[in-house]
Amino acid sequence: MTDYSNWSIEESKMLLQLMVDAASRGWRDANGMLSKAIVESGMQPTKKFTAPEEVWEDYFKKFIQLAQAEKKRPRTDNEGNISPSDTINKAGIMEKISLSIDSIAVDFRGVHSLLEKREKDREKSEMEKREKERQSCI
Repeated sequence: MTDYSNWSIEESKMLLQLMVDAASRGWRDANGMLSKAIVESGMQPTKKFTAPEEVWEDYFKKFIQLAQAEKKRPRTDNEGNISPSDTINKAGIMEKISLSIDSIAVDFRGVHSLLEKREKDREKSEMEKREKERQSCI
């Protein structure tokens, strides 16, 4: 558990601002409680807030002392345990899955076309058979 008494005034203000933002987004249960699960469901799986560049610039303008004191940039630090190589590997895996799904879809379309052709051939054969039977009866 985090010892909030060691937080600076700026950090406490930021926490309050984030809590108000979360509450205004509806990230609370029926009793108005802000649970960890509810907050995490509104955040990305990396458990980091992401925002457009303008939002970060505004953040750094307001809290420049805090950013300088910590000497890190939230946009680029890797405390979320996701390294750039992990991101590249995951992107590669997703691309392979996507290509596999595309090839399966192509194969399925090919099988579907063959089944349709086979059905049409059966219908044609049945019609020819009926026509021959009809002509033989005449």
